[in-house]
Amino acid sequence: IEEYVNVRGVPLRLVDTAGIRETEDIVERIGVERSRQVLKEADLILLVLNYSESLSDEDIKLFEATKGMDIIVIVNKTDLEQKLDLDRVRELAGNQPVVT
Repeated sequence: IEEYVNVRGVPLRLVDTAGIRETEDIVERIGVERSRQVLKEADLILLVLNYSESLSDEDIKLFEATKGMDIIVIVNKTDLEQKLDLDRVRELAGNQPVVT
């Protein structure tokens, strides 16, 4: 999903991508490859994690894929029971902000 918005005169392109994961499905592979390309082109990455789910291998791969890039980690669904290890998230994020 891709949308263009204007925030106080600043044009932004927002892209919601498929995850980055290994898959045998050809259609999913195309989506994953597009996600990788979008990551390379991004000026800022908003990495959204679910508070009510443990970190997945896919989440960890996203942290690895975005190392050295500008990211903001956003933790959503904080009204649900916590399963996400926030200390591990902060460790993986390094000096990048984590917002809950």
